[in-house]
Amino acid sequence: ANKGAFIRDITYYNGLGDPVQIVNVAAAPQAGHNIVTPVYYDDRRLDNARIYLPYVSSSSISTIDGDPFTKQQAYYNALYSGDGSYAFTKTEFEASPLGRPVKEFKPGSTYQGSTKRSLQTRYQTNTASEVRRLMVNTSGDLVLGGYYDAGNLYKKETTDEDGAKTVIFTDDQDRTI
Repeated sequence: ANKGAFIRDITYYNGLGDPVQIVNVAAAPQAGHNIVTPVYYDDRRLDNARIYLPYVSSSSISTIDGDPFTKQQAYYNALYSGDGSYAFTKTEFEASPLGRPVKEFKPGSTYQGSTKRSLQTRYQTNTASEVRRLMVNTSGDLVLGGYYDAGNLYKKETTDEDGAKTVIFTDDQDRTI
């Protein structure tokens, strides 16, 4: 190990104190160029609505990279023949104060292009006769104790890009049922 070696990562902030760019100085194997990660904010000031992939900059000095979104797109267009406009993960949130994610797209035109393949999440509550209640009797045996009453459990239904569904029920203490 080189005793004088160190890693320099610099985060640049805007006037509101929000990160706008992360630069890993001389971290790329290409002649010590920087690795740059631009940070995007949507209309609600959420920084996780789009998470951009990092790219290799032509710079190797400790400065902010000008126009990082254009440079990032050009970098991935060169690597993946025109896929640069989809070089980020994208999350759509429900229009409620909870702001929970309802659609999540992986990077690439395969997911964000015309097919719009995404991980989709629905938030509901249970219905009557949907979830059985299991109990332990005085003998220590597991027995059926009827059903959870309608609306007593939170239901999170997730459908992946291939259509496979996962349903998770939780109670008001966030315990998985």
